[in-house]
Amino acid sequence: MPKYGNFDPVYLADKLPQFDDGIITPPNSIIEVTPYCNYGCSWCYIPPRNKVRNEFYSVEQLRDNVVAPLINTFGAVEWCLTGGEPTVNPEETLEIARMISNESEDRLGRRPNRMYMLTTGFRIPEYIDRFEEAGINSYQISLSSPDPVHENLLRKAPRRVDSHAAALNAIDAVVDRGLQAEVNMIIQPQGAHEADNLYDIPEMIQLAVEHNVRMLRIIPAVPCGQAKENNILMSAYEYAEVARMVADGRKKAPNLIIDCPIDQRIEKDRSLFCRAGTLWLYFDFRGNVYPCNNLQEPENRVWPNTIKTDKADKIWLDSPLLQFMRDYRNDDVAEQCQSCSLRAACAGECRAMTWARYRTYDLSSKPENCFAEQQDVISILSHSGAASKVSISDS
Repeated sequence: MPKYGNFDPVYLADKLPQFDDGIITPPNSIIEVTPYCNYGCSWCYIPPRNKVRNEFYSVEQLRDNVVAPLINTFGAVEWCLTGGEPTVNPEETLEIARMISNESEDRLGRRPNRMYMLTTGFRIPEYIDRFEEAGINSYQISLSSPDPVHENLLRKAPRRVDSHAAALNAIDAVVDRGLQAEVNMIIQPQGAHEADNLYDIPEMIQLAVEHNVRMLRIIPAVPCGQAKENNILMSAYEYAEVARMVADGRKKAPNLIIDCPIDQRIEKDRSLFCRAGTLWLYFDFRGNVYPCNNLQEPENRVWPNTIKTDKADKIWLDSPLLQFMRDYRNDDVAEQCQSCSLRAACAGECRAMTWARYRTYDLSSKPENCFAEQQDVISILSHSGAASKVSISDS
């Protein structure tokens, strides 16, 4: 059996005749275990919202309508717990993790392959033993900068909390136990905050190597959630600089997995086809269901009801929005967009970026407010040394 598959193939093999013809993958569930966070990141993907306790889903609803159905129908063995910050309410996080592990053992005879936690690293060393006992074996730890001053100015942690030290202590605690450690670095536009982190990328790559991190995610801020509210938008030149530094880092650290969406070539005929609708399924604290963490506006809900009443396996199979997103036969990129040299910076293959920029899920027609035309294309690309690669007609 694959070590890191997101479903149990032995369990699923006998159930294949029950499914309709076609291609569909079991979902990776991202479960919001709490909406509360003690950091003040102004680019968080979660939009502003009221947090009314009596609107929260219950653990029983999560078990009966998400965990049990996805295990029974798809043999799901990979889960992700997020927030907010899961360590703000560690006992609630532990309760949910134990429930998932128990359901998996009862229904599949085994624990999940992976149970991720997305975290700032806050209090991880204090709780990591109990988290591991509950089944959490992989961590994605947010760290905005290898520079302690930059990191703390960007993250705005509570008084007497050093967000840089908290993240590094968490990374070391995870690695020391032989668990999977990933670092998530969200790149900010220059001048948007009290500190910048764009040119911290080379040092972050070195830090990841020194701390035996398996994967470093270098992700330009997606203009959704808080980033949208705070008008956090990167320029084409800043995207080009990210790509340049990441490409250089891949050469210098060949054993480090660097996940970055904008330094990789996109074929001209590549459609908009990402993990939204094909892999991710995001459940917020109220039980609303979204295609991914970066698509959480009311229009992005994939189902009219919540998981308080409806089951996640049905939602995954029957949601019209998810069916649209996973239809690989759609010709959803206009010719002008296919040939544009700024496509990776504009939207790439990401539906969340496409929605954030253009309020649509595809590029079947060239947007009126085209990203490339909003840039001073010639001066930007001249500055980056790439002016010869593009003309205005490419846009």
